[in-house]
Formats: sequence, structure tokens, C-alpha cells
Amino acid sequence: MIALPASPAFIQVLIAGIWEGLTLAFLPPADDIGNAMTQLDARAGVALKRDVTAVWTPELCCGPVEGRLPLRAALGPPTPDARFLLRTSGTTGMPHWVALSDDNLFAVLDSHRLRLRLEKARLLSVLPWHHAFGLVIELLSALLAGAEIVCDPSHGRDPNHIAQLAREHASTHLFCVPLTIQKIAQLPDGESLLRGLGGVIGGAPVSALLADLLAETRFQVGYGQTEASPGIALGEPGLWMPSTLGRSVGCRVRLSADSVLEFSGMNACLGLWTERGLERLDADRWVRTGDLAAQRGQDFVFLGRADDCFKLSNGRAIEAGRWEGRLRDAFPELQDALLYTPDGDTLAVGLLLDATATQPGQEALRAAMCMLGSRLTAVGALRRESCRFTPKGELDRAATRRLLQTVEEQTPGCVST
Repeated sequence: MIALPASPAFIQVLIAGIWEGLTLAFLPPADDIGNAMTQLDARAGVALKRDVTAVWTPELCCGPVEGRLPLRAALGPPTPDARFLLRTSGTTGMPHWVALSDDNLFAVLDSHRLRLRLEKARLLSVLPWHHAFGLVIELLSALLAGAEIVCDPSHGRDPNHIAQLAREHASTHLFCVPLTIQKIAQLPDGESLLRGLGGVIGGAPVSALLADLLAETRFQVGYGQTEASPGIALGEPGLWMPSTLGRSVGCRVRLSADSVLEFSGMNACLGLWTERGLERLDADRWVRTGDLAAQRGQDFVFLGRADDCFKLSNGRAIEAGRWEGRLRDAFPELQDALLYTPDGDTLAVGLLLDATATQPGQEALRAAMCMLGSRLTAVGALRRESCRFTPKGELDRAATRRLLQTVEEQTPGCVST
């Protein structure tokens, strides 16, 4: 079990564990390592604090410096084919532990290596390494390419510090979520800084305005999930359109009858860790991502989450993501849109706008929504500073809906925050 921040110590423990053929599980540094070790039947851990027995504490510049500690007794059999155990953020349902094998990892590393162009790169690292995106697509890819790695202690939270580090170290690459790019772009010279960088942007859909900016850079879109080790699709540098996911890389991809993106291949995870231990899954299965998508040429675009659907009182199912995507296409000035029903009969929409954008009129919105437009009774204008976002940079749907409903109750039919 590894619960360390991005640091030389993390890399040393990671490489040593892989070399020894261990199963490695990863946690955020502040999490309860003792509880996780019990859940995963872990024999030992490395963390900043020794809260329980069999946990080494390192200096961040090096690996564990203490003498030999007693290992915990394992209750279950060894799992040598499970190289990594990673906790998901719950994108495909409830959060759970995903087991990745060496075959899973190298399927992604081999298919992505040349496309990421990290040889002789100087990478500014802002992603957490206990997540699949940061661990596999960023860290392992960079190590295999022999790239230099500069870690941001703020983990991407401070755009001024990111910009300062990028200039000081003449960084060539940055892997991050769209929200980080948006924050950097708002700096006085942020856009010019971004035009000199490459890397992968993933974790959340990209708005039309951000896609226009990224088209002037060497950044490429990346799409995947922990269950996919985590690579499914990748775009070409500078090739951007709103909500793009890129094209399939190293696996087979298809759209199901209900427009959910599915993948199959060597990147499909080995299995899941449950209270019964490691439960292996069929390697030849098709995996539903839970993301609604459409194909545009060779590339796929994100339409929303399948579980964001809701029903009206007459039983009609509304795929919110699909209609939100249609609004983003019709009105490129929108950063995002949130469609919901306040009463089961009518529809309301919240529009995320930047400070310079003009809010589309209600009649124009109704026209873009075709037959559903007649049900639209309330429109909300949302500013970024009033909204809550997930760690990936996506609009927090539950919090945003509560905000819209609160204001709409005070001023029916016209919401503005």
C-alpha cells in the first residue's frame, strides 16, 4: 500500500515494488491507510505517518529509511497477476478498487508511447499519482520515455505557481484536466504560455471556447477510465472540437444500441477487489463506460452520462447529456449546460457563461431543443465563481441543480446567479 504525495520517494517505492513483483495499491496521502490495508489484505504500507503496524515512513526525497518492520499476516492467497489496485472515483457507479495486470498496463503504455511524444520532454506534473491518469498516462509514460519530471507542490490548484514553474524549468509538457487549462488561460500571459506546451487533457469534456484555444497548442485529448488501465482514446495534437474524446487507441470501441460507449481489449482491467478478495473478469468482455457518445469521422464526442437521464411524469425518458450537447453545439459561447425538470412536467436549464458571453434568449433555446422546447419554462445564467465543480473539473450537477432551484423559487421563470 502506497499513500505518498508525488515525490522521489513515491517513484522509488513504485519501481521497487514492480521489480519485486508485488501487488501495489495506491491511496491519497491523507487517507486512512490502516482501514485500506484491512480492506485489501495488504501486508505492508508506506505513508507519511505510521498510524498502524507494518507501515514505513519515508523522507520525501528517498524511500523508507527505517529498519525491517514486521509484515502483517495475509488472510487470502497472493495475487501476483494483479500489479496495481486503484480506487476509482465512481465514474461508472459506486467507487471501488480496480485490479490492473502487467498486460493491462503495457497494452496502454505500448499503444500510447509514440503518440505522447515524451522523449527529451520536461514534464510539469500536477496530477495525483494515486489516480490512473496521473500514474499510468503521465508518470509511467514519462519514466519509460526518459523524460524529466518537475512536481508542482500545489497539485495544480494554483495557476500562478504552475505558470511560474513552467517558465523556470522551460517545461514542454503538462498533463491535466480542462479546469487547470481554464485557470491558466485567465492569467495575463496564460494563453501564450499554453501555446508553447504539449501534453494530454482529460477527465472532463472540453467547451467550444476552450477547444478553440487548445487548437493553437500541441495538447491532445485523452479519454479513459480506471477500468481501461486507463487508455481508451487519444486525439492528435492540436486537433480539437467541443467535447471530443479522440479516436480509439490500442482497443476496440463501439457504440451500444443506447449510444453508450463500450470498449474491449487488453486494456480491460483484470478484475475488481471486493470483500471476497480479487474477483477476475472475462478478458474478452465488452465494458460499458456509462458515457453517451457519438462518432464524428474517426473521432468520438461526449454527449453526457447515461445515468444523468431522468423521466417526466408522462414516462418520457430525457437523456439530459444529449440535449445539453445539442445546446453547446448550437451556442458555442456556452461553457456548459444543465438540463433538469423542477416538477416532472416542465424543463429548466442552467447555462454556464463566462463574463463576456451573452445569454441566449429563451425562444432561441426552445428552437434548439425542438419538440422539447415547449416544456422549457426557466433559464438560468450561471457564472463560474458561483458554481461547484468535481475534482475532474466537471460541473457538480447536484449542487448546481440545488442552486438553480433555490434562485428560481425566488424569481420564477428567470434564474440568474
